[in-house]
Amino acid sequence: MQPLGSLQAVCAAVREDAAAEVERIAKDGAAQLPPVENGPALPPEERAARLAAARRAARERLAAEDLADTRAALEARERWIAEVVARGMTLAEAPEARRARLSRLVREASLPPGARVVSVAPADLPLVAGAVADAALTPGGVRISSGRLTVDESLEARARRSEREWRAALGRIWG
Repeated sequence: MQPLGSLQAVCAAVREDAAAEVERIAKDGAAQLPPVENGPALPPEERAARLAAARRAARERLAAEDLADTRAALEARERWIAEVVARGMTLAEAPEARRARLSRLVREASLPPGARVVSVAPADLPLVAGAVADAALTPGGVRISSGRLTVDESLEARARRSEREWRAALGRIWG
């Protein structure tokens, strides 16, 4: 094994090799680039105007890209929220749990005493005594009417009433 010499000699050799490599890369790069032809020199005012236009175009391109990215993120979030809501509307629950919830919704309806018409989805008809079927309702929701007053406790109506809160909660989950 040969000694390499002093630390200074090793550093000088590494520097020489690096300089030679930089020179080789520069030569190879220059050989691969087409020659640039310089046109006539522009007056300072025109040069400044062209630079300002190029900067403005670059800012507009960046703003358009930012807008497209923001729009894509918003659309992705809205698709995700729609999927979460759709899954929530179709969650299966045990008949006894759904019966208890429907009964609670009927009890909580603030309608004057008297004749009431309780409407539920056809699938929920066996769960609520004395109810009538309403094909417009999804399972799990109820609509109670008394005269001209109606309390809509359908899943869709409850989702609309609390949309601000559940959108905020889902937005926090989304991040």
